[in-house]
Amino acid sequence: MKESLGNLDRFFDALAGLSFWQRLFTWRTFRPRVFEAFKEYRALEETAASRAEEIQSLSSRLSLTANELDHARGLITSMGQELTVLRERDARRETEVQTSVSSLQAIRDQITAERVDERTAREEEARAQMERLRKTWREHEQNVRERIKLICQRHTMEYADVVPFRGSPDNTILLEEEYVVFDAKSPAGDDVRNFPTYLKSQAESARKYARQERVRRDIYFVVPSQTLSSLQTFVYNFEDHDVFIISIDALEPVLLTLQRIQEYEFAEQLSPEERDDIIRVIARFTHMTKRRIQVDQFFSRQFLDLLSQTETGLQPELLAKVREAERTLKLNPPQDQRTKLLTQDDLRQEEDRLLREAELRGVRPILPGEKEKETNKE
Repeated sequence: MKESLGNLDRFFDALAGLSFWQRLFTWRTFRPRVFEAFKEYRALEETAASRAEEIQSLSSRLSLTANELDHARGLITSMGQELTVLRERDARRETEVQTSVSSLQAIRDQITAERVDERTAREEEARAQMERLRKTWREHEQNVRERIKLICQRHTMEYADVVPFRGSPDNTILLEEEYVVFDAKSPAGDDVRNFPTYLKSQAESARKYARQERVRRDIYFVVPSQTLSSLQTFVYNFEDHDVFIISIDALEPVLLTLQRIQEYEFAEQLSPEERDDIIRVIARFTHMTKRRIQVDQFFSRQFLDLLSQTETGLQPELLAKVREAERTLKLNPPQDQRTKLLTQDDLRQEEDRLLREAELRGVRPILPGEKEKETNKE
C-alpha cells in the first residue's frame, strides 16, 4: 500500500510540474500513467474498504472484549466480595470452634473434677462406713453384755458375773442350776470373708466350756447383725457340744425359749405337745432367720445390679445430676437404744400401722397365715 501511494505521489508531482504546452502536446504520454494511477486508486479504495471492514470487525471485537472485560471485572468484584464473606465466615467458625473446644475442655475438666470428688466422697464414705463397722464390732461385746443383762432383768433371769468353772466366757446365764454360755464374736479385721473360718475355729475350742460340770452343752455365739450375710453355717455340731450362731436381735427369743425349757426339772417331764411346740418355735425361728438372710442377700444382689445399670445406662450429664442429688439425701434407720428394750407390742403396733398404710395405698397385705404357707412351701 505504501508502494501504491508512492506511485500516485510521483504521478501527481509530475503532472503538477507540466506546463500548459507540455500538457497540451505530451498528454498522450500521460494517459497510461493515468490509467495506472486510477488502477492504483481503485486498489487503494478496495484496500481501504477492506481495512475499514477489518477496523469495524476489530472495533466490534474490541467492544465485545470490553464488555467481557467489564463482566469479568464484575465477576472479580463479586468473587472478591464472596471471598471476603467466606473469610469472615471462616473466621467466625474458627472463633466458634475455639469457643466450643474451650467449653468442651471446661466441661471435661468439670466432669473429671466431679468424678474425682465422687470417687473421693465414695472412698470417704467407705472409710466412714468401715470405721462405723469397726466401732460397732469393737463395742459388740459390750452391747451384747448390756442387752443380755437387760433381758435377764426384765424376765427375772440370773446373770452370772462370776462362774465356778474354768475359762472366762463373755456372758453366762444360770437357768435351773445349769450355766448357759453366750460368747460375743465379731470380725477381727475389715475383711469379713475370714469370719466364717474364725467362727468354726472358735466353735471347736468352745468344748472347754461344755466339758465342765453344770455347763450346758449348747454354746451360743452372738455375732453382729451386719455379718449374717457373710455366713452360711449357723449350727456347728461336735461330739460333745453344739454351737449356735445367733445375732444380737435374736437374744431375747432364744433366752425366753431356754427359760421355758429349763422350767421343767427334767426334759422327760415335757408332754409331747409341749415338746412339739418348743421344737416348732425353734425350727420356725431358725428357718425365718435363714430366710431373712437369704432374702437380704437376694435384694442386695438386685440393688447392686440396679446400681450397675444406673452407672452404665444413664448419660454422663444425667448421671452427674443424679449423683449430685444423691449427696443431699441421707437415710436414718432407727437407732438401737441400749436403755430401751424393743418389745413385741412395739413391733406389732408398727406392723399394724404399716398394714393400714399399705391398704390406704391400694397394696394388698400378706396375712400371717399366707406367710406361713409361703414359708412351708419353700
